Amino acid sequence: MKFSTKTRYSLRALTYLAVHSNGKPVFLKEIAQKEELSVKYLEGLFFTLKRNGYLSSIRGPNGGYMLAVEPKNITVLDIATLFEGDLKLADCTNDEVECSRKMQCATISIYEDIAEKFKNILGTYNLKMLAEIYEDKTRKGVTYYI
Repeated sequence: MKFSTKTRYSLRALTYLAVHSNGKPVFLKEIAQKEELSVKYLEGLFFTLKRNGYLSSIRGPNGGYMLAVEPKNITVLDIATLFEGDLKLADCTNDEVECSRKMQCATISIYEDIAEKFKNILGTYNLKMLAEIYEDKTRKGVTYYI
C-alpha cells in the first residue's frame, strides 16, 4: 500500500495545524509555505477536509483554518480512508468484485489479514501523537518533515 499525495499532504497540513494553531486560525498560505506545499493543491485538500468535518474556517484578515476536531480524535486511518478509500490490498478482497477463484484462493485470506492489521495500526496513530513527534524533533534541533 502506498499513500497518495492527498493523504500524505493532508497529514502534514493537519499536523502543522495541531502544532501551531493553539485555537487560532492559521492562514492556508502559511501552512503551504512552511510545509512546502502548493497553495492550490492544499485548497483542494482543505475543501475535502472541511466538508468532512475535520476543519473549520474563518473568513477575513484574521481568518484561516483550524481543526474542527480534537487532534487526539483524528486518526491516520481517518485521513487515509477519506482519501484512499477502503485500503484493500487486492481488488479480490472487495465483496462487490466477482472472482471465480475466490473460494479456492489461498492468498485472499493473507490479503485480508494484512489489510486488517494495517488498518488497526493506522487507527492507533492520531494527530496529537504526530504533533508530539513533530515538537519533540523540533526541540532537538532536527528539521522534521512529515
